Amino acid sequence: MAIPNTNPIETACDKSLEDFERDYMPPRSSYAHYTAPSKTSDEPATSDGEGEGDDEGDDEGGNGEEKEEAIVEESEKEKGEIKGFMSFMPTFEDGIMVIYLYEIHLVDEVRGTGLGKHLMSIVTSVAHAIPGVKKTMLTCYTANETGLNFYRKLGYETDEFSPEPRRLKGGRVVENDYVILSKRVDRKDEGEGEERRIGDGKRKRCE
Repeated sequence: MAIPNTNPIETACDKSLEDFERDYMPPRSSYAHYTAPSKTSDEPATSDGEGEGDDEGDDEGGNGEEKEEAIVEESEKEKGEIKGFMSFMPTFEDGIMVIYLYEIHLVDEVRGTGLGKHLMSIVTSVAHAIPGVKKTMLTCYTANETGLNFYRKLGYETDEFSPEPRRLKGGRVVENDYVILSKRVDRKDEGEGEERRIGDGKRKRCE
């Protein structure tokens, strides 16, 4: 008799894309075809910083199945022209259950239209749908000021596990070229308990 998997992250990663969408994502009709409004001045010209895990994350990235979603603009749906995509995965970071965003990209013509924010809202929806997820996380290069500003406007802050500047012999301080950002998942109905940590706190990818 098979023992059911009670680990929410592994349960999510084991699902087919069809089942994952059904169980954790908004209806496909709400995001698969997106009609972009006119560009607004209060949004960045580019809203797609890259989220590529840190060195440890890159080494382990192949162990889990990342979930990719392509967004097709309504006016181009007959042609099937892809205007943007993102890649994310339910996983553990330092023993905490998170949704890690690895990539988000938009074509130039739809940047600044709100599509980036629309995509990010899907990541938040998935985080709320998977029990026990505490954060949504991503990595952004410090040189990508537009991306950093975009994420911070959405409520992302420097994560406690983001690497600190290194002090070399002689006192010279070397800044890192990337920062890890995160946003807490608001679960008011679950109270304000401490983050649930798994095992010894090491990062774990779904296999």
